[in-house]
Amino acid sequence: MSITATSLTRAGAVALAVAGVIFILIQPLHPHEDVAGITTSIWVTVHLMSWTMAVLGLAGVSAIYLTQVKKFGVLGLLAYLVFSLFFITQACVNFAEAFILPLSAAGTPKLTEDVASLFVSGYVLQTDVGPLAIVGSIGAVLYLGGGVIFGVAVIRANVLPRWTGILLIVAALASLSAAVLPHELARYAAVPMGLALIALGVAQFVQQRGSTTALNERRLETVSA
Repeated sequence: MSITATSLTRAGAVALAVAGVIFILIQPLHPHEDVAGITTSIWVTVHLMSWTMAVLGLAGVSAIYLTQVKKFGVLGLLAYLVFSLFFITQACVNFAEAFILPLSAAGTPKLTEDVASLFVSGYVLQTDVGPLAIVGSIGAVLYLGGGVIFGVAVIRANVLPRWTGILLIVAALASLSAAVLPHELARYAAVPMGLALIALGVAQFVQQRGSTTALNERRLETVSA
């Protein structure tokens, strides 16, 4: 089996679609961010899934950027960097949530709950978590800004269907609802983002498959001639 740029970008497309599916699935499964929830096995499972989503999402947006790098331009580069930083930040936080917080829950329950709630809108910290206090805000900016700018870059590049870029923008903006909705409902504002990632992944896979088919047909015509 030969590894080619096309096969890698197809794999990246599949990774992005799978990331979107995981992003949707974890929302109804996510336990409450308290000691009782953090010390359950489902907590570890959900955050390992979230970590996997972040890693696959990073691979997926990288594949989209690399296949359209010339058309993405400077705006696309900025979009890729910002959106990638969201997935990197998410992966780091999810790793800590899965492997560290269940261990710290018994000794420092309030600190553990604070760290687990960094991304919970409106949550009031009980302890001093130092620089970690801004992680949630940074993540929110990267999520919103990265999604919107990356969506604009997809529309401008006009390689993938424009509606996929529009869906990504709408999905990112949907996160603003977290400021007014109860946390239990605000969590589901992530569902549109999951759908957007699936749509981008599928569109990227189909586009790459179409390009390969067209290239093979041209080669066949050349040989026949």
